[in-house]
Amino acid sequence: MRCIMIRWPVFCHPGATVVALESDGSEQIVMISVDLTAFALEFLNELRYALKAVVPDLNPSKIIMNATHTHSAPAVSPSKSWWEPDSKALPVEVYRRFVIERLWEASALPAETSLKPC
Repeated sequence: MRCIMIRWPVFCHPGATVVALESDGSEQIVMISVDLTAFALEFLNELRYALKAVVPDLNPSKIIMNATHTHSAPAVSPSKSWWEPDSKALPVEVYRRFVIERLWEASALPAETSLKPC
C-alpha cells in the first residue's frame, strides 16, 4: 500500500486534509476532510467529475468527503445557507467555485503524484 497526505489551506484557516491511498498499484481512493458546515451531494459530484477530467484512472466513486461542521465558513450550496451573508461577502456561487477549485488542486496533486509506501 502507498499513500500521501496533504494539508491544504482552502480558506483563511486550515481548510482541508486530503489523503490518497493506493493498493497494489491498481486502485486509488481519495479522502477529503474539509472545513465546511455541510455540503450537498451535487457539490461533491461536481468535485468528483472535475478530478476525473484530470486523473482519468481515478474512479469518481472512490472520492469521499466529509465536513468538519464548522460555523466559521460560508455555505457552498444555496440550499444549505444557515445565515444571511454580509452584503460585502462573496455570493454563494462565487465562493462555491472558489472552494471547488481549491479542493480540485489539493485532490489532484496526490492523485497525480507518486505515492509513497505507508
